[in-house]
Amino acid sequence: MKAFFYQFGSICFLLNICFWMSCSNKQNMKKTGDIMATEYAETVIVGHGGGFTGAVTQYIIATDGQITKTYGMPSKDADTISLSRVSEEQLKQIHEGLDSLQLKGISFNYPGNMNWFITIEQGDSIKNTILWGEPNDHKIDAAIKTYHNTVLEWVQQIENDKQ
Repeated sequence: MKAFFYQFGSICFLLNICFWMSCSNKQNMKKTGDIMATEYAETVIVGHGGGFTGAVTQYIIATDGQITKTYGMPSKDADTISLSRVSEEQLKQIHEGLDSLQLKGISFNYPGNMNWFITIEQGDSIKNTILWGEPNDHKIDAAIKTYHNTVLEWVQQIENDKQ
Protein backbone atom coordinates (compact mmCIF):
# COMPACT_ATOMS: atom_id res chain seq x y z
CA MET A 1 0.00 0.00 0.00
CA LYS A 2 2.86 2.38 0.80
CA ALA A 3 4.33 1.71 -2.64
CA PHE A 4 1.08 2.85 -4.26
CA PHE A 5 1.12 6.14 -2.34
CA TYR A 6 4.77 6.72 -3.28
CA GLN A 7 3.99 6.03 -6.94
CA PHE A 8 0.90 8.22 -6.84
CA GLY A 9 2.90 10.94 -5.10
CA SER A 10 5.56 10.74 -7.81
CA ILE A 11 3.06 11.23 -10.62
CA CYS A 12 1.41 14.13 -8.78
CA PHE A 13 4.83 15.71 -8.28
CA LEU A 14 5.58 15.43 -12.01
CA LEU A 15 2.22 16.90 -12.90
CA ASN A 16 2.70 19.83 -10.52
CA ILE A 17 6.09 20.61 -12.06
CA CYS A 18 4.45 20.66 -15.46
CA PHE A 19 1.69 22.92 -14.16
CA TRP A 20 4.13 25.42 -12.72
CA MET A 21 6.10 25.43 -15.95
CA SER A 22 2.84 26.35 -17.69
CA CYS A 23 2.88 23.56 -20.20
CA SER A 24 -0.62 23.29 -21.50
CA ASN A 25 -2.10 21.96 -24.72
CA LYS A 26 -5.61 23.33 -24.25
CA GLN A 27 -7.45 23.69 -27.52
CA ASN A 28 -10.45 25.65 -26.35
CA MET A 29 -12.67 26.46 -23.41
CA LYS A 30 -16.44 26.37 -23.65
CA LYS A 31 -19.24 26.92 -21.21
CA THR A 32 -21.37 23.86 -20.43
CA GLY A 33 -24.06 24.73 -17.91
CA ASP A 34 -22.27 26.14 -14.92
CA ILE A 35 -19.07 24.16 -15.50
CA MET A 36 -16.19 25.13 -17.74
CA ALA A 37 -15.27 22.17 -19.95
CA THR A 38 -11.71 21.91 -21.21
CA GLU A 39 -11.00 20.10 -24.44
CA TYR A 40 -7.56 18.90 -25.46
CA ALA A 41 -6.12 17.96 -28.82
CA GLU A 42 -5.34 14.34 -27.93
CA THR A 43 -7.41 11.29 -27.15
CA VAL A 44 -5.63 9.08 -24.60
CA ILE A 45 -6.12 5.31 -24.51
CA VAL A 46 -4.86 3.14 -21.65
CA GLY A 47 -5.28 -0.59 -21.52
CA HIS A 48 -3.97 -4.09 -21.13
CA GLY A 49 -4.40 -7.49 -22.69
CA GLY A 50 -2.87 -10.69 -23.92
CA GLY A 51 -2.37 -13.90 -22.03
CA PHE A 52 -4.08 -17.16 -22.92
CA THR A 53 -7.15 -15.58 -24.53
CA GLY A 54 -5.49 -12.56 -26.12
CA ALA A 55 -8.40 -10.37 -25.04
CA VAL A 56 -7.77 -6.64 -24.74
CA THR A 57 -9.41 -4.10 -22.41
CA GLN A 58 -8.92 -0.45 -23.20
CA TYR A 59 -10.30 2.80 -21.89
CA ILE A 60 -10.57 5.61 -24.41
CA ILE A 61 -10.49 9.07 -22.84
CA ALA A 62 -11.80 11.53 -25.42
CA THR A 63 -10.63 15.11 -25.76
CA ASP A 64 -13.48 16.27 -23.50
CA GLY A 65 -12.94 13.58 -20.83
CA GLN A 66 -15.67 11.17 -21.99
CA ILE A 67 -14.62 7.55 -21.31
CA THR A 68 -15.45 4.60 -23.53
CA LYS A 69 -14.44 1.07 -22.57
CA THR A 70 -13.84 -1.60 -25.19
CA TYR A 71 -12.99 -5.18 -24.39
CA GLY A 72 -12.72 -8.47 -26.20
CA MET A 73 -10.70 -10.05 -28.96
CA PRO A 74 -8.85 -7.58 -31.18
CA SER A 75 -9.64 -9.54 -34.36
CA LYS A 76 -13.43 -9.45 -33.72
CA ASP A 77 -15.86 -6.72 -32.86
CA ALA A 78 -15.12 -5.67 -29.31
CA ASP A 79 -17.86 -4.92 -26.81
CA THR A 80 -18.18 -1.21 -26.07
CA ILE A 81 -19.52 0.56 -23.00
CA SER A 82 -19.88 4.31 -22.62
CA LEU A 83 -18.95 5.49 -19.14
CA SER A 84 -19.14 8.98 -17.68
CA ARG A 85 -16.33 11.53 -17.80
CA VAL A 86 -13.15 11.93 -15.82
CA SER A 87 -13.21 15.09 -13.74
CA GLU A 88 -11.87 18.27 -15.26
CA GLU A 89 -8.91 18.13 -12.84
CA GLN A 90 -8.13 14.51 -13.77
CA LEU A 91 -8.37 15.36 -17.48
CA LYS A 92 -5.94 18.22 -16.94
CA GLN A 93 -3.52 15.92 -15.07
CA ILE A 94 -3.78 13.25 -17.78
CA HIS A 95 -2.76 15.73 -20.46
CA GLU A 96 -0.10 17.43 -18.37
CA GLY A 97 1.34 13.95 -17.77
CA LEU A 98 1.57 13.41 -21.53
CA ASP A 99 3.69 16.54 -21.75
CA SER A 100 5.79 16.15 -18.62
CA LEU A 101 6.67 12.52 -19.42
CA GLN A 102 7.04 13.38 -23.13
CA LEU A 103 4.87 10.40 -24.05
CA LYS A 104 4.13 11.70 -27.54
CA GLY A 105 7.78 11.23 -28.52
CA ILE A 106 8.74 8.01 -26.73
CA SER A 107 9.32 4.98 -28.90
CA PHE A 108 8.80 1.80 -26.87
CA ASN A 109 7.33 -1.35 -28.43
CA TYR A 110 8.30 -4.46 -26.46
CA PRO A 111 5.28 -6.73 -26.06
CA GLY A 112 5.20 -9.86 -23.96
CA ASN A 113 2.62 -12.47 -23.08
CA MET A 114 0.70 -9.89 -21.02
CA ASN A 115 0.78 -6.33 -22.37
CA TRP A 116 0.04 -2.82 -21.16
CA PHE A 117 -0.20 0.24 -23.39
CA ILE A 118 -0.76 3.95 -23.69
CA THR A 119 -1.90 5.28 -27.05
CA ILE A 120 -2.14 8.95 -27.97
CA GLU A 121 -4.36 9.88 -30.91
CA GLN A 122 -4.93 13.22 -32.52
CA GLY A 123 -7.91 13.41 -34.84
CA ASP A 124 -8.28 10.12 -36.70
CA SER A 125 -4.61 9.16 -36.59
CA ILE A 126 -2.48 7.45 -33.97
CA LYS A 127 0.23 9.79 -32.81
CA ASN A 128 2.09 7.30 -30.62
CA THR A 129 1.68 3.96 -28.86
CA ILE A 130 3.86 2.86 -25.97
CA LEU A 131 3.61 -0.90 -25.46
CA TRP A 132 5.32 -3.06 -22.88
CA GLY A 133 4.83 -6.58 -21.68
CA GLU A 134 5.97 -9.32 -19.38
CA PRO A 135 7.91 -11.47 -19.50
CA ASN A 136 10.30 -9.22 -21.36
CA ASP A 137 13.93 -8.11 -21.06
CA HIS A 138 13.02 -4.46 -21.80
CA LYS A 139 11.69 -2.60 -18.77
CA ILE A 140 9.49 0.45 -19.10
CA ASP A 141 10.38 3.57 -17.12
CA ALA A 142 8.73 3.49 -13.68
CA ALA A 143 7.20 6.95 -14.15
CA ILE A 144 5.39 5.80 -17.31
CA LYS A 145 4.12 2.70 -15.54
CA THR A 146 2.92 4.87 -12.64
CA TYR A 147 1.15 7.24 -15.06
CA HIS A 148 -0.56 4.27 -16.76
CA ASN A 149 -1.62 2.71 -13.47
CA THR A 150 -2.93 5.99 -12.06
CA VAL A 151 -5.04 6.78 -15.14
CA LEU A 152 -6.26 3.17 -15.26
CA GLU A 153 -7.31 3.34 -11.59
CA TRP A 154 -9.22 6.58 -12.19
CA VAL A 155 -11.24 5.18 -15.09
CA GLN A 156 -11.84 1.84 -13.34
CA GLN A 157 -13.15 3.73 -10.29
CA ILE A 158 -15.55 5.64 -12.56
CA GLU A 159 -16.62 2.32 -14.09
CA ASN A 160 -17.17 0.78 -10.63
CA ASP A 161 -19.21 3.81 -9.53
CA LYS A 162 -21.49 3.30 -12.55
CA GLN A 163 -22.35 -0.27 -11.52
